[in-house]
Amino acid sequence: MKKSILLRLFIIVCLLTGYWGMFGVQSIKADINQLPEHNKDVYDEFIPIYSSLFGKINSLSTSDNWGQTTILSEFEIQGGNNILKLESFNTQPISFYEDAFLRSVVTHINVDLFVEQEINSLDVRLFAPRDENVTLQYVTGPLSAGKWHTLQIPLVDFRLLAGEKEPVKITSLQFGLSGNEVGTTTFLDNIYFFKEKGIEAAPIPGYQSSNVINVYSTKYGTDTDFQYLAWGWGDFNNVTQKGKTYDTEGKPVLKFTDFSLMALQYNQNDCLLDISGKDRLSLVVCPETDIDLLVRPILYKRHAGTQADVGHTYGPYSLSANVWTTIDIDLSDYYTQTGDKLSVSVLQLFLEGDLVNISPSTFYTNHIYFYNSNDVIVESAPDFAAYLPPVRKAKDVLSVFGDSYIDNDSKIDEVTFVTDSDGDQTTDPQAAFIGNREVKALINMNHIPIEVSETNVSIMDYFHIDVYSEVEANLTVDLIGVGDDKGGQTHTLSAGKWTRIDMPNPVSGTLRVVNLTISENGKGKNIFIDNMYFYKKQRPFTPTNLAFFNRQLSRGVNIGATYEQNPDYAWSDTYIQKIKAKGFKHVRLPVRWDNYPTGNYRSLEEVPYNIKAEFLAEIQTVIDKLLAADLKVILNMHHYDPLMDLSDTEQEKEIERFLALWGQLADYFQNYDERLIFEILNEPRDNMDSKWNEVFPEAIATIRQGTEFRNDNNKNRVIMVGTTNWGTIYGLEGENALKLPENDDRLIVTIHYYNPLSFTHQGAEWVNPMYPVGLRWNDTQKERDAVTADFKKIRAFSQKNNNVPIHIGEFGVHEKADIDSRLLWTNHVARTIESYGFSFAYWHLASSIYNTSKGYYPYLPDALLTYNMPAKAAEIKFLDEKTIYDSNDSKGKNWAVYKGEGGQVGSTQYDGVLTINIVDGGTETYSVQALLEGLSIEKNATYEVSFTTKSTAGGGVSFSTYVGLNGKPYTQYGSLSFIPGTTEQTFSYTFTMHNETNNSARMAFDLGKGGATTITLKDITIKKVIEVIPQAPMPSKDAEETISIFSTKYAPDLYDPANNSALDTNNKRIILFSGFESQELPFAEISSGGRQMLHMEIYPGSWFDITIVAARGGTVSVTKSYKLNPHTWNSLDIDLTDLFSRTGGKIKSIKLSGGTGEERRVYLDHIYLYQKASVPDPDPEEEAKPLSPAPTPTAVQGDVISIFSDSYKDVPSSLDKVDGQTTVIDTITIDGISTWKLTNTNMMRLYVGSLDMSSMKYLHLDTWSPDTGILNVYLSDAVNKSGAISVSVEKEKWKTTQTLLSNLSGTFDMKNIKYIWIESRVEGTFYLDNLYFSKNQTTGNENIHNEGIVYKLSNEYLVIEATAPVSCIEIFDVSGRLIKKELPMTHVGTVDIYSMSKGVYVTQVVCSNGNRKTFKFIKK
Repeated sequence: MKKSILLRLFIIVCLLTGYWGMFGVQSIKADINQLPEHNKDVYDEFIPIYSSLFGKINSLSTSDNWGQTTILSEFEIQGGNNILKLESFNTQPISFYEDAFLRSVVTHINVDLFVEQEINSLDVRLFAPRDENVTLQYVTGPLSAGKWHTLQIPLVDFRLLAGEKEPVKITSLQFGLSGNEVGTTTFLDNIYFFKEKGIEAAPIPGYQSSNVINVYSTKYGTDTDFQYLAWGWGDFNNVTQKGKTYDTEGKPVLKFTDFSLMALQYNQNDCLLDISGKDRLSLVVCPETDIDLLVRPILYKRHAGTQADVGHTYGPYSLSANVWTTIDIDLSDYYTQTGDKLSVSVLQLFLEGDLVNISPSTFYTNHIYFYNSNDVIVESAPDFAAYLPPVRKAKDVLSVFGDSYIDNDSKIDEVTFVTDSDGDQTTDPQAAFIGNREVKALINMNHIPIEVSETNVSIMDYFHIDVYSEVEANLTVDLIGVGDDKGGQTHTLSAGKWTRIDMPNPVSGTLRVVNLTISENGKGKNIFIDNMYFYKKQRPFTPTNLAFFNRQLSRGVNIGATYEQNPDYAWSDTYIQKIKAKGFKHVRLPVRWDNYPTGNYRSLEEVPYNIKAEFLAEIQTVIDKLLAADLKVILNMHHYDPLMDLSDTEQEKEIERFLALWGQLADYFQNYDERLIFEILNEPRDNMDSKWNEVFPEAIATIRQGTEFRNDNNKNRVIMVGTTNWGTIYGLEGENALKLPENDDRLIVTIHYYNPLSFTHQGAEWVNPMYPVGLRWNDTQKERDAVTADFKKIRAFSQKNNNVPIHIGEFGVHEKADIDSRLLWTNHVARTIESYGFSFAYWHLASSIYNTSKGYYPYLPDALLTYNMPAKAAEIKFLDEKTIYDSNDSKGKNWAVYKGEGGQVGSTQYDGVLTINIVDGGTETYSVQALLEGLSIEKNATYEVSFTTKSTAGGGVSFSTYVGLNGKPYTQYGSLSFIPGTTEQTFSYTFTMHNETNNSARMAFDLGKGGATTITLKDITIKKVIEVIPQAPMPSKDAEETISIFSTKYAPDLYDPANNSALDTNNKRIILFSGFESQELPFAEISSGGRQMLHMEIYPGSWFDITIVAARGGTVSVTKSYKLNPHTWNSLDIDLTDLFSRTGGKIKSIKLSGGTGEERRVYLDHIYLYQKASVPDPDPEEEAKPLSPAPTPTAVQGDVISIFSDSYKDVPSSLDKVDGQTTVIDTITIDGISTWKLTNTNMMRLYVGSLDMSSMKYLHLDTWSPDTGILNVYLSDAVNKSGAISVSVEKEKWKTTQTLLSNLSGTFDMKNIKYIWIESRVEGTFYLDNLYFSKNQTTGNENIHNEGIVYKLSNEYLVIEATAPVSCIEIFDVSGRLIKKELPMTHVGTVDIYSMSKGVYVTQVVCSNGNRKTFKFIKK
């Protein structure tokens, strides 16, 4: 994590001096006999556990066996008192089961501790009774040796380690050490719980929480992301200690002990708190003695753009002892110092005077916040604003009052809130602010007229107003026009809520007054209004066919690490240009809407769960920019941790909040067209797994909910639904398998694909335990088969659910993996996704494609988007060198089973087969472990691990295994996650040891956290292996014809690879450069002897651009560059004639370069010089081509499903590039008729969505070729292919082929045709037209033609004239959506196109005599 320089210095000094004020530790420089002093009378409650001063709790036990190695005894000190001595200390439990006490009666725990050597931390845990199953944890900072430390730890500072809520009772505690500190002799005394005498509560500020920026306040929040830094070490006699105490109302206030100086730093990542809009700082303080306090806000220099940190010191403020005093600070001088930068990094509090010699004080503070002094405090004002109104076009809204619709065309010019209108009016309208939004406070409300400049509102459908009332009452809204008062409508206002009022607009002309009247029980109260406007309900979009829509999504990319976490990459408009340039069609926009960032949440935790207006507007701006660039957008709800981590009533509350958030988003974006997609939740997991099939339909219903006043777009909006188990394929099966509703046909299932997880997430710090770095993905057939098996499961789920479209919402590899493996995995998964007809969004843009600091990443974008999948899998193999362990011949090594953290095992059996009966999987993955120790693992060696397993619980539960360090921190050298089924399955993985050699390593199976099951493990082997790659093509030349620099055929070699070598499958040593970026092959200078050509074979780890420099030395060289393909030896022949002409035929080195600084692998063989042969170039002949178009077909539109023909309206389709395809497809025109030209034809695949061909009887295709040939046409439902339709192509003439579909063989589904394949045995040239299916066989084109039909076009009308009556005119956009349809039945047909958007359109005209014409036009 990023830390400020000051924080780093602070930590270093603390480590050197033994001070650690942040953790409530007081150090006493004395020997072990000088115990700290304590006085229990200063506490309201006091519960001793073990104390030489106050005795022991009755049921104290220190002898419980929790698996510790600690030797505990009582140690007598001077004076005869006993304390606890812990030798060989790792952990030590202390229990008092029979004297369990309520957690609520105490606030702190005290522990006196003495260590014989410095430790970095002490782990303190508190335990509830077993039926509560709750554990709390606190970890101290460093503790120095040879002195007593008094730890007084507030219980609120403990974190929840196990369980789901705070414990009711406490029954035991545990102390522990970790790492190299295990074994430190430690002494403990004065272990007791207490409750401090509460300090009087501080005065409560009056501002609403929405109007302040909070630092720490028991009104506004106590979890803002501030660190408390005890600046002032060195010459200071005392270091300020930060802690918490409780006031008389039981609320935690800040307490600084030995206070002389303290700094409150915001967010250690960026140290930048935005306080724009605030001109004051307020804090309430109470010292125990009279003090003079100084306050200094500071902005760090990196944010101020200055040479040093800037700030301004305020005070001194004379504070009286034991009295709360409010300090109010005008920030104008501070802003002058920062150059009007409205941010702060640190608040520094310190005493006036000589800080070295000053007498410190104990100091309490609360309610530290920034505010705007111009904000008016209005009694009963709400803490939250009304929901933001929907985004609307300026022409569709007229605003009377509010901050949302501020376009000049959307606002009524003059609005007056009238006072004392009739002598009876008590209402006093005042401006008020909730956050940054202005609302109108109607003080002492009875009624109020709101006069407007006369405005015609007749085109508006409805009127809206948001009203807040502290009591339930009725509000009558009367809209009065000029000479037009139809009486008001009365609406019930809910108490303590914003009531959203929508009503039909009764004004038929010009609006004059909006009159508001409150009922009797609301009179004299204050009400608040916002968002008062008239609006027009927009027409809903016409939805695109869902399968085709998913096809349009095609390739997309996630804009990750920007809005779903602390941004690693801030938003940049440059991203849009780069996304478009790479050909992406959509963007997935992950956004966290809940408890983030810390203390400044994007939505309210409590009802009504408002999304912050400024944040929602920020996301809207991004969405608008992406849509304007013609990119579809998937808006999701990301990292909603409380929803998935909490349970019971706490989770139910979060579900309520989750639905409220979607209600706001659906309403706000209701007028957006179908290009905006909603994804309900990112990666449902853990406690949400069992509830997901209940919760997501509620979210869908919330989004789709329609009213008279809401646009119906959301009823047809595409919604994406993810799977459980972290959104993976494992959420497609098992008890929590995704169950789609039957009545919604606008759903796409989104799945995240990161298999194998140990490869894609290697080195990921957020995964615990972290997967080891070094696992490669070579693209072998075995690896490919695993991916295929996963995608077959996905396809089977889709087919089982009415062919629901699939979107792979995330896939990618963490940057810690080697770049060759990342490229191969990314390419294979991307091409696999596309081969199944799924859409995808790659994770993510800034880490793998482009960011503003790095620019474009090399190779990864091409692997994702450009490169075809290699035609064959990698043929890398691993040969056994040595067996390290074999469960069938264990040589005395035995498995042990560990149980902890709630894990329970009924029985264990091992007789070559390890069988473990797990009764309870516990709370952690390691709660149940099978362990094998004493393994020897060598540095840089490669190992293959294999085992066979099954589980009585079946699929859906994930376990893991690893080889690693046998002891903390349990570093993993290689690992694998696996899901056993009920039948035996063999798993394996390969890893390379990147750590130092370990002769006492262990193998572990982590089998916890999965519930009750019986696991069987057998045939467990660990083998040391050697990687070998395929043998390079053997040169055909004799040795005498060559000069060998390095070759496994020729000898001797001029270049010795030394340690840079590997083996091929023929057990021959070849050159290997790993970690390759640039490498020279030097050798003794040689004469070429007239051999001008340099040959070399290169086998790259993946796609690679290589530059080869052949040189004699100095500046005399020849440079050539080549693109290398993976999984094959790339044969390079380099002409050195120019070099040898300048060197007299001499050469002495070859240099290879082109790496990216990342670990690349390059193998080389057969590097030699030879004599080139000359071959004459033949004169090319011009190929024949058709001079006229194909015959015009005669079938009528209603009898046809057309794929490609100017004569008909084609169904949406797209051409897919498939692996191994050499076909180049161009669309040309012949006499104005569109025709396909296919060159180098071997195969092509056409995606047609999901077509029901069951009513069609014939396939029609017109073909032309300069030579005779045969084309084979196949139909496919994406699972099965039809038999071939053989199309005979004649030489240099158009031929029409009509094939009876009933003659086709195969089990394909004619109701669900997705692909049309066309293949040729010879890579020739073909021209194709009129590819369609028809109900009847046509006989000729003599009866139907487009003659006698003409059209005229203006920007307002399209006019069709024909010799026969025009029966139908249809206009389609380029996506195939029907835009207009007219049935004139006259010789002249006119279509109004004025309201149509600009763009390209296709028109089809049909006359009563069967004549038809299809043409395109551009609407400007």
